[in-house]
Amino acid sequence: MNKRLHTLRFILADWLAAAIAWGLFFIYRKLYIESQDYYFRMIVEDKKFLWGIIIIPVCWVAAYTLVGTYQNVYRKSRLRELGQTLYISVIGVLIIFFSLLLDDRVITYRTYYHTFFTLLGLHFIITALFRFILSTGIINNIHQRKIRFNTIMIGSNANAVHLLQQMEKEFHAEGNAFVGF
Repeated sequence: MNKRLHTLRFILADWLAAAIAWGLFFIYRKLYIESQDYYFRMIVEDKKFLWGIIIIPVCWVAAYTLVGTYQNVYRKSRLRELGQTLYISVIGVLIIFFSLLLDDRVITYRTYYHTFFTLLGLHFIITALFRFILSTGIINNIHQRKIRFNTIMIGSNANAVHLLQQMEKEFHAEGNAFVGF
């Protein structure tokens, strides 16, 4: 597979994760925070829901692009990716909370905590799950040598020759080619 396709998969997964998280959060807000009797048809026909399901994911993908999440999808650490996702999720949810959710009707101040942590939890868990699945697939492709990296080996002494011979012996069976010796 090519690098652009993998990058596009990450972008689409992040967009889908943000859309799912916002959709679930919107339903949670209507049913539990505002305690309204909503039916699925009423939620889907709500213009705020439709705008949110389109605009919010685009903003998340833009934020991830700004911090360089999609720069090199082949050289990602799953643990570092998890930490970066949590960090960006906290900042993004804070921005959403103060710009869109602070003016909601609340019964007590605890409602703000429920609102914030529900959105944070939904967004982080869904996004991290999608990214973990994609990263694991890429790492498995690297281990199976379906994804390869061009490498330049510089040297002229016996150690360089021995290393090249060892690499040819170990990797030649899988169809790797060594050019330019």
